[in-house]
Amino acid sequence: MIKETLEAIAKELNDTLKRQLTINEDKVIAANIVDQQGNPAVPGENKVILTLINIEKESAASSRQPQPYAHTQSGDFIKTAPPLYLNLYVLFTAYFNNNNYLEAAKFLSYIIEHLQAKNTMDHQNSPHLDEGIERLIFEISTLSYHELSNLWSAIGAKYMPSVIYKVRMLTVSKSAVQEVVAPISQPNQNV
Repeated sequence: MIKETLEAIAKELNDTLKRQLTINEDKVIAANIVDQQGNPAVPGENKVILTLINIEKESAASSRQPQPYAHTQSGDFIKTAPPLYLNLYVLFTAYFNNNNYLEAAKFLSYIIEHLQAKNTMDHQNSPHLDEGIERLIFEISTLSYHELSNLWSAIGAKYMPSVIYKVRMLTVSKSAVQEVVAPISQPNQNV
């Protein structure tokens, strides 16, 4: 579901940018900023790079855990693994050359404006959303200068104009049956 989430976000933003700027080219690309050797990972410039920078378990969802056993039509009970609720932290980096610095700011502004106006993606307002994703909720995330410096050092790149969003409540659910339990039968009354 993580891949599908990043693809859905990129498609959503590319569709918006194409409409607003009357361009044909995809400007938002889901990718690393640099490769393992520290070289730019995206060919060319003048793109917004969407990078997954962290995954965390949603702690508030633990109270929403379903019952461990579910009743089936045949009368049996089945046990499946409970769903896991995740938050993704994504970094939008304006990867523009020095001559287009103000363009970088413009593209980041469009992304922020879009995610402010439409901070929830669901199947009604984003029909391209994968069936396995119920909804995505976007919250801007602010880091201190120290945390931001540490992030860019960990990425292995020099700072570029960017914004971080927390994408809430991606559900990872594997519906494979772990156990089937037959119901307890009634004791024999004729004894």
